[in-house]
Amino acid sequence: MYLQRSSHAVYYSRIPLPRKWHRSGFPHTVRISLRTKSRSEALKLNARVTHAVLELFEKDSTFKSIEVFNQAIDAVRIAPPVFTSSAPVLSPPSRSPKASQRSTRNKRQASAILIQEFIKHKKAEGSCTERYLAQLFNRLKPFGVYLDQFGLKGFGPKQAVGYRDDLVARTNWAPKTVNEHVSVARQFIAWCESMEYITRNPFARLRLKVADDRKDIDQRIIWTGTQLEELFKAKPFQGLGGLENRLIASLQLKMGLRPSEACQIRCDDVACDEAHNIWYLIITDAGPQQHLKTPASKRNLPLPKSILDMGFLEYLKDRKQEKHHQLFSTSPTGKYNDWSRNFTTRLNRYIRAYVSTSTKGQSPTAYSFRHTFTDALNRKSVPEHIAAHLLGHKHDQITYGRYGSAPSLKRLKTILDRLE
Repeated sequence: MYLQRSSHAVYYSRIPLPRKWHRSGFPHTVRISLRTKSRSEALKLNARVTHAVLELFEKDSTFKSIEVFNQAIDAVRIAPPVFTSSAPVLSPPSRSPKASQRSTRNKRQASAILIQEFIKHKKAEGSCTERYLAQLFNRLKPFGVYLDQFGLKGFGPKQAVGYRDDLVARTNWAPKTVNEHVSVARQFIAWCESMEYITRNPFARLRLKVADDRKDIDQRIIWTGTQLEELFKAKPFQGLGGLENRLIASLQLKMGLRPSEACQIRCDDVACDEAHNIWYLIITDAGPQQHLKTPASKRNLPLPKSILDMGFLEYLKDRKQEKHHQLFSTSPTGKYNDWSRNFTTRLNRYIRAYVSTSTKGQSPTAYSFRHTFTDALNRKSVPEHIAAHLLGHKHDQITYGRYGSAPSLKRLKTILDRLE
C-alpha cells in the first residue's frame, strides 16, 4: 500500500499481493496510476484505490485465473467509483451461465489476439521503440475491454462514439489523455479494416476529439525564471561536482533535447564544423543501446554560446582523457534501456527539495525543460520548419518535409544564441 511517483511525476499506487499467490504465477505487486501530479489529490485517490484492491484480494474468486485477476484489476483502473466518488467498489465479474461465459471468453480472446497481432505489426515496421509499443498496448487495454461487449463484428459508429463518451464519463482523465486513447483505438480499427477483419472503419467519418478549453501553452508545465534560478543555485548544481547536472539540464533547456537524448550522448557525438568553427551535437541512435523516439529525431544541433561558456568543451576533453565513451556518467536502465531514468529520478528529488511550486501548485519536471524551450521558440516567432528540426519533429508540409534540406548549422546557431 505505497504511494509512489513515476519519473514523469505522475503518482501511482503500488499494492503487494498476498504471498500465498506468488507461487501460483500471480504478480508480486499491482501498480495503478492515479493520473495526477498533485500529491494532495493522490493521497485521497490512493486510499480509495487501495481499499478497492484489498477488497478484491479478500475474495478467492479474484484469483480463479490470471485472466480473471487482470480483468478485476483493470476494472479498478478505469472504474468511476475509484476516481470520482466513494461509491461501492467493483467486484470481480460475476459468474454467468456456461454458454454466456464461453461467448464472452471467445470475444475477449479474439480482441486480445488481434491487439497482440497489431502490436507485432507495428513492431515489424521498425520505427517504434519498445517503450512506445508498451504505451500503445496499455492504451489499447481499455478499448479491448470495451470491444469485448460487442465483438469486432458488432462494433459500429455508435459504439465508436460510445467509447469516447465512456472514457469521459468513467475517468477523470484530461482531454489530451482521452484523445490519445481514442486515437490509438482509431489506429487499431483502421488496421483491422486493412487486414479485412472488418469491411468498414466505424471511426472513418467521425470527429471524436474532446475539446480542451485551455490554451496550448497552458497545457504544458514550463519553468519560470524564479524556479530555474532556485534549481541552478541549489547545491547539487554547484561546482565541478554539479557540472554534469547543469549540462544535462541545459542541453534540454537551451537546445530542446528530450531527456533521453541528452543522457545518451557519446563523446564521439560531439563534432566541429571547422569551416564555420561551430561545435555541434549529433543526435543519433547509432551507438550501443542508443535509441530515438522517431526517425525525425535524428538531427545535428549546434551548441549555443551559453552552453559553451559553461565549460562544455573542457568537460568533453576531460571525459575523453579519462577514456569514457559516454559524455555523461549515465547508463541505460530498466526494461526499455532508459538512459534518463537515473537523472530524472534525482532531478525530481532536487525539485521537491529546492524548487517552489507555481501559482497553480504545479511542479516542473525534466520534460518541462523542453516545453520551456518550445515556448521560447514560439515567443521568438521561429519558423515552424526550423522549430520542427530543432525539436526532432516530423514536418508534414511537402515544401519543407519532402523537398527542403535541413537548416544549416550556422542558421540554427544564430537562432539558438538569440534565445538567450
